[in-house]
Amino acid sequence: LKEKFIVRSAFRKSIPTHVLKRRKKGFNAPNSWLWERSDSRIPELLAPETTAEVGIFSQDTIQRYRQQLASPQISGPSRELLREALTFVASTHLLHERF
Repeated sequence: LKEKFIVRSAFRKSIPTHVLKRRKKGFNAPNSWLWERSDSRIPELLAPETTAEVGIFSQDTIQRYRQQLASPQISGPSRELLREALTFVASTHLLHERF
């Protein structure tokens, strides 16, 4: 709850009150859209060089997940779970790049 308070306090002048007061809602990243675009930055954001530079996640684990995702044997919920995990890593790397 502390994080929500900090964000709401920081944006209270630029976000309408009714939005600030409503309950928190979950949000899932649009994984298929992010992964299937021809101009996707996902490969760059998950590259070993980027992972090493950011230094937060295990490079071996990321590469293992990428290999599993490339396997035609992985499908359905398992595939989506891998995409979600890697999207989280890519998002974190993007935040690191920007800030």
